[in-house]
Parts: sequence; structure tokens; C-alpha cells
Amino acid sequence: MRATVFLGAALLFLVQPSTAARCLPAFGGGPLVWTVGLLVFQSLLLAGYLLAARVPPTRWRRALPLAAGAALLLGLAAPAPELLAGVGLPVLRVAAALLMLAGPTYVLLAATAPLLTRAAGADHRLYALSNAGSVLGLLAPPFLLDPWLGHAAQRGLFLALFGGWALGVWRALERAAPEPTPSPASPATIEATSGRAGRVLGAALGTALLSTTTAALAQDLSVTPLLWILPLLAYLASFIVAFGVHRLPGRGPLAAAAALSLGGLAAMLHAGWRLSWPVQLAGALAVLFVGCLAVHAELVRRRPASGALGGFYLDLAAGGALGTLVAGLVAPSLLPVPLEQSLSALALWLYLLPPVLAEARERHPLRPPAALRGVLGVATLALSLAFATHAWFRLRDGATWARSVFGALQVKEYGRGDRAIRHLLDGRISHGFQYLQPERHMTPTAYFAAPTGIGRLLAQPGPPRNVAVLGLGVGTLAAYGRAGDRVRFFEINPAAIQVARERFTFLSDAPAQVDVVEGDARVTLAQDPTIWDVIVVDAFSGDAIPLHLITEEAVAMYLSRLGSDGVLAVNVSNRHADLPRVLWAHAERFGLSAAGRTASVDSPLGPYRSDWGFLAFDAGVLRFAGDVLPGGDAPVRFTDDHAPLLSILR
Repeated sequence: MRATVFLGAALLFLVQPSTAARCLPAFGGGPLVWTVGLLVFQSLLLAGYLLAARVPPTRWRRALPLAAGAALLLGLAAPAPELLAGVGLPVLRVAAALLMLAGPTYVLLAATAPLLTRAAGADHRLYALSNAGSVLGLLAPPFLLDPWLGHAAQRGLFLALFGGWALGVWRALERAAPEPTPSPASPATIEATSGRAGRVLGAALGTALLSTTTAALAQDLSVTPLLWILPLLAYLASFIVAFGVHRLPGRGPLAAAAALSLGGLAAMLHAGWRLSWPVQLAGALAVLFVGCLAVHAELVRRRPASGALGGFYLDLAAGGALGTLVAGLVAPSLLPVPLEQSLSALALWLYLLPPVLAEARERHPLRPPAALRGVLGVATLALSLAFATHAWFRLRDGATWARSVFGALQVKEYGRGDRAIRHLLDGRISHGFQYLQPERHMTPTAYFAAPTGIGRLLAQPGPPRNVAVLGLGVGTLAAYGRAGDRVRFFEINPAAIQVARERFTFLSDAPAQVDVVEGDARVTLAQDPTIWDVIVVDAFSGDAIPLHLITEEAVAMYLSRLGSDGVLAVNVSNRHADLPRVLWAHAERFGLSAAGRTASVDSPLGPYRSDWGFLAFDAGVLRFAGDVLPGGDAPVRFTDDHAPLLSILR
């Protein structure tokens, strides 16, 4: 039975990242797919727990073969996510795609641990084993499967393992004894059996901290999409320790550790960009682990007797879905600036206070220690002031914020005179700036200045041309548009479109015909019949890597929209990934000529280094670049089915 629980949990987390990956070509490479995925899969987890709690094991045994077969058939027959790309709101589109691809399968897998716990009368430590399996399933795709197997091969492996899981569950249910009768509540569990709301709230605070930490890392660091896995690992590790260790530390020590870690979080928020990204990453993961450990340890203390663990699992799943919904979707739509992480951390601390005081009263019923109340009061005041000060600075730092499900953008102004600028940031990543002085306001800047590769390409004289740009930023490339040119931007984030139009003037002041198409660039460009002279892929200048825009299938689509003398220009500037190796593989695969150019341009914000790669049918049109695109080590093929990201990380 333990092996079956472990396998079911591993398969649960094999489904989650692989299903989200299948949605990226349709819905973009930003955090939207991951945020909605967390909510969808938490909700499916709740549905699985409900089934496990409401359906008797004898009925499970009879229905399991049919249910497992139906789930697999529904997953295999699900329509491609691309078919939903233009239907409804972005959140609903992603949710619908995830539900069709993995909903029934995920529900069955989610029911494994509570079902077998209920059938065998096992204790809560089986939940720790389940989370250990989840860790293996989470680590397997990026480190064990993706380097060697494509999505199709991984689906075949999943089908085989799913069949083994179904057989294991059926045999475990066949051997199970009749359901145990819940034992009378002992003094240690009286509080547990009367606090369902407390359990739901605690589980919600854990997933809220998970969701906000993940969003903050994606916003401020965005090293790679693999970064999203690390917070989930820290979250699962806290479950494993809390539910697997026989003797947990007392509430007081765990609360003290939580207070110190949350104080460290407040310090990191105040330090901001002055801290290196490894320090921020390690600190955020430590805060997440310690905070969730304190909450999950409290949940273990509130558990009911073994025979009533089904309701306990339901409480955890309901709280998990609630926390992800509020912190991941509701709060970003209500708060003017990103404060969800601070609010989640402070709420988590306040949740820990009453149990600590209650435990102190139990130990000292006649005279609860006043010193403890004083320490807790000082800690609460200090944390509240630290987070409130950070919020005040964010609200008062002069930035204009624009928020959507795709992230939080801020516009800031710096400098004076001819060096006065307006700057757009997504977290810590610059999306371009514009000079405010009228004489310089149409000067191309940042990664697109005249000495850069794209600057040299677009500054060439010639007849009117059609230019497609995947990624808007502040619309800087419109500055190269001439009378008679047509420049079309493809942008997935409606907030970015609004900011570029209202706060910057590159789009409105360009002499060319300029327009913007909202939607994922790969999908909307494929639907546009225009033949382009230049296609610019500007989605890699930050640290995140939307892989679906640089796979062979994507490049094949670009080439089908490119004129015979056209140029495909890709901004491969990235501190952590050797993307020119991927372009070199595309050049070999499609028989293209390749060139590249690296430039460093001074600005009021410091130097901007840009690396541009160019592909073309005719080598003669690449003379402007001056350099052959460096192939680095061996070229690396990226396809929609198999994109081994680890092989190009530096």
C-alpha cells in the first residue's frame, strides 16, 4: 500500500508540470499558466479528497477499472489547448485547458492517499510519504525526464505507470479491512476535532505564502521557469517534516523561528535589488519553508483521530484551494501594488499567536507568563511596522503601477535635463525607457539603440517594409518606422499595451503605420496572413525564457510568414541561458544563414548589453550584422515536444 501511495503522489506531480507545459504554446510563457494551474490543481485535489471521503472503498474497488480507463480516454481525446486560445477570459481559457487535459486523471490520483488511509486505518504519517512521492514527481520532469524524453514519450511512460497505480489501488482495496470506527477523542485531540475552520485557515495561509512567494520570485528574479518548482519543493518539504517527524518542536520554538524568518523577509523586501538574486532566492525559500512548517505543525496538532482523517484531508485541500484563489487571483486584482506576500506573511504570524498563548496557559494555568505576552506583542508590532513601511514606500515611491493576471508593471521617472527618462519595469527587469526631452523622445534606447544588432538592421535604407515585433515593451522599435512602413506589435499583456499607449509616445509619434495585436504572439502571428520583411522576437531580454517562442515549430511558422529576403531577429540577451546554441540548431535544421551582434550601450540607467541573433534565407541580407552567430558548444534542438532547458543553462 505504501508503494501505491508513493507512486500515486509522484504521478500527481508528473501530471501538473507536464500539463502546464502543454499549455504554454497557446497561452504564453508568463506566470499566468502556473498561477492558474496552482488553483486548478488545488481544486482538483479537493475534488479527489471529496470522492475518497464520500464513496465507500467497496464501491471504489468495483468502479476503479472503469473510472481509470475513462480518465485516460478523456485525457487522450482532449482538444489541443490552442483551440481555446481565443475563447473567453485568459484565466478561464487556461483553466478549461488544464481541466480537459488532466482533470479526471488528477482527481483519481488525488484520492489515493486519503482513500487508502481510510481503507487501511493508517495514521497521518502516510501523508508524509505521499508528499515525499510528490517531491520525486516534481523533480523528475526537469532533471530526469526532460533531458532525455519528449512530451509524447513522457505521456507513454505516464500511461504505463498509471496502469500500475490503478492495479495497486485495486489490490490494496481488496485486502483492506472494514472501515475502522473513529476512536473517542483523547485530550490531545479534543481541540483538533472542534477546529475545522482553523484547519482550513491554516492550510489556506500555507498555500497563500506559496503562491505569493512564487509570484514574487517570478516577478523580481525570473531566472528560469524551473524557478517555480523550488517554492513548491520547499512547501512540500515542510509537509514531509511536519507530518513525518514523530516528535515535533513545541509551538514556542517554531513560532520563534517563524518570527525570525518573517523578519528576514521584511528586511529582504526593504533591501530589494541591492541583494543578489542567490541571496533573495535562498532567503525566500527559507522563509517559505519555516513559515509553512510552523503552520503545518499546527495542523498536525489539530488532527482528528485516525478513523476521521478523511475530513482532515478535506480541510487541508479546501484551505489550499482557498489560499491560492485569494492570494493568486483575488488579491492581485484588488491591491494597487504587489503587497500579497507581506500580507500573507503577517496573516500567517497572527495565526500562530493564539496556539502559542494557549499552550503557555496550559503549562501555567494560574499565572500565564507576562514575559511571553510581551515578547509576542513586540514581535507582532515589529513585523507589522516593517511590512507597513515597505507598503508605504511602494505606494509613495512615485511609480505608477499597472496590474493584470500577467504580472505587475511599474513606470518610474528619473534624471533631469537631457537625461530625464521614463522607465518601464516588470519586477526588476527593464522593459525599456524613453527620454522625456522633446528633442530626444524618439531616440531608440536600451536593447534597441542604434549600435545594437536590431538597430543596425532597422536603420538600413530601403523601400517600405512590414515589420512584426513579438513583445511590446514600451514600443521602442516603432521609432525605426518610416513613412510607408507598417509595424505591428504582438503582445499578450493588456496592461502592457495600455501603459505603452498612455505613458510612452513611441507608438503614437512614429511616422509608420503602427498597430498592436493583443494575444500570445505565436498564436496571433500564425493567424495573420501578412508576409513580413522583418520578424523580431523580443521575448528573451529578461531572465524568463518563454520556450514556446523559440522551438522548431515556432521558427517554422515564422519562416512561413517571412519574405524571401526577410530577416528573423531574436533578442537572445540572457544571463543564464546560451540561447544562440538554439538558434544555431535552427539554422542547421532549416538550412538558414545565421549572424549575430553583441553591443553595450550607455544610458542614464547604466550600460545595456544586448545580444541579437539573426536568421535569413539569403546570407547577403545579414551583412549589416558583421559577425557570425556564435554556436557555443554543440547546437541544441528545441521542439514543442522536447526542449532540454538544462542543457543551455550557464
